Amino acid sequence: MNSNMSNEKVLNCKPAGYEDDYDDEFKFNSSGSSQESGRIRIVKGLGHQARLNKEDFDITLPPDVQNWLTAFSKTFNTFKKGAVVSQGIRMFFGTRPDLFEIVLKLYANLPGSTNPKSGTFAFTLIKELDAYLKCYDPNVIASMKKFISDDTKMVAFNFFHNQNQLFNVVCECYDLKSSREIFIGRIRELISEQKYKDACQSACDLELYEGFSIHDFLIPLILQDKMSVAEKYLGMAYKLQCELVTFLDSWLDHSQPFANFYDNYLGKRDINGVNYSKLHRKTLKKLVKRYAEMYKISKDLTPFLQEMDAYGMLQLLLNKKYVENSLKDWDEYIKETVPTHSNRLIEELINACCDYNDIPEAAKWVAYFNVDTSCNNYPIRLEEYLKKKSNTKLNEAKDNAKSDYDVVEVPPEVMQYSIDPEKICVINTMDNFYKMIGDLLNFNTLGFDCEWKFRESDIDLIQLSSKSRVYLIDVKVLKSILSDEDWRKLGRKIFRNEEILKLGFSQASDIAMIKKTLPGLCITYEKSTSYMDLQKLWRYLQEIPGFKLPFTDNSLGRAKQDLRQLTHLCLGQPLDKNQQFSNWAKRPLTAEQILYAASDAYCLLEIFDVLKTEAARLKVDLSDYELCKKLK
Repeated sequence: MNSNMSNEKVLNCKPAGYEDDYDDEFKFNSSGSSQESGRIRIVKGLGHQARLNKEDFDITLPPDVQNWLTAFSKTFNTFKKGAVVSQGIRMFFGTRPDLFEIVLKLYANLPGSTNPKSGTFAFTLIKELDAYLKCYDPNVIASMKKFISDDTKMVAFNFFHNQNQLFNVVCECYDLKSSREIFIGRIRELISEQKYKDACQSACDLELYEGFSIHDFLIPLILQDKMSVAEKYLGMAYKLQCELVTFLDSWLDHSQPFANFYDNYLGKRDINGVNYSKLHRKTLKKLVKRYAEMYKISKDLTPFLQEMDAYGMLQLLLNKKYVENSLKDWDEYIKETVPTHSNRLIEELINACCDYNDIPEAAKWVAYFNVDTSCNNYPIRLEEYLKKKSNTKLNEAKDNAKSDYDVVEVPPEVMQYSIDPEKICVINTMDNFYKMIGDLLNFNTLGFDCEWKFRESDIDLIQLSSKSRVYLIDVKVLKSILSDEDWRKLGRKIFRNEEILKLGFSQASDIAMIKKTLPGLCITYEKSTSYMDLQKLWRYLQEIPGFKLPFTDNSLGRAKQDLRQLTHLCLGQPLDKNQQFSNWAKRPLTAEQILYAASDAYCLLEIFDVLKTEAARLKVDLSDYELCKKLK
């Protein structure tokens, strides 16, 4: 009888009741052919050109190993896993002086070895090898691995480089990293076959962080929108981080259409699977920004990213000034935002001022940036305005960074909410810091707010208010004075004190900013019920029939429901928000900023009194635990 047929018949025997998804597991043989729907499909075996010199690896099993496999297959089919299977495989391992080579031959003869699934014999064999080696003294195993030839290691690489679940295990078992350089050529072959993911994953697992450029597989993977694989490699390929970020930043240059960059790049390289739907400038900007922050790349090396950020900031500033009329320190922000070397941003600023019909403001920036308006990039009316002005006037405009639009006039008949300045205390020394903590412990309810510079990511000021005093904690100054332990005491005594209710308005963003700027406070906001968001409380009470506040505001419903409106509805006077976008990073703070910051926190206490009274009238229990969780 044909031996293959005999083996197949034996391997397919199963006790009754054990037929399952693995019934067909042992219907394959080592010849490289497989039976599929009655047809014979010839495939190249795993051993094909698998050796170091590109020769075939002989996967023929010695007779004694074949006999063991034939006999043990019955056991595996019966039990699949567990002590019986583990013990049987490990006993076999203990009899083999050629363990590492014979495991590869066994693996190649098992069905499904090209893509083994968890629970199959092929998968189990490798996992058991790993477990077997870990049972011995590491020094003994290290001595054994010294005798693994580079040829055997190359076979192991070729068998498993595309097996994500097993390759790391094989790297460890066969000590592939000690001979990592021999795989560079093979990885380059994967690159030439456009198997960028396999190439990158293999290089990463083998810790081959040198010998490849960003164009080998990192850029192709980014173009294929497979960033996670690329980032795993890039995280350790320190020499490539800056090169990749600066290269991607060059594609953010607005001097030519974005499509030109990747068209030129792809025209020189054959890259398949490019995800064109994700190839646009905004998406790339987010990626460059994230990488620059992640790898701490200097801003000087990402000029086009900085220009895009500045452009976005400029649009926000223009909207705040001309649409919302809510921006202070306009000139200072513009000088910080628009670089003197960025012709694109300067042109955008001047043209935008003209679009808002503010020709004098446009002329001011023409003088400040020393712009040559003889080109055709500016409106004729600006040219006409400039002709009417003498050189003396232009020089005065350059020095005087003021404009009619800088001041938002408050109608005299509208009184703004404010606080008695005598109640305000700026905390910028250690002594005052600790006196403040002691005083705040005398109160069970505090108003809480934060301020930071527009579009910045660090807190500059924290406001904590009791009914008797408002404390403005100057974080920008105190960060260089206080230790982590000092901040921890403030966190423990106040922010994590469950006996003190902290009132805020849309406070989640404030908490997030504080956690980032002052991690030493150790705020446990998610688990606490000692915070209440008055915006959420307001919206909750609004849903209850009969809800009514003492005052009315005709603008309600036509604008967003913000703290200014709630102050008006509860206290009869709107909150002055003109300092909201002022420069909170600049020292010393102005009197207007100090008054604004204190009012922002103190008004929360008076608003809470009104909302609490209305809640009681509506029979809403603000001490209810579940409600408190919703309102923080």
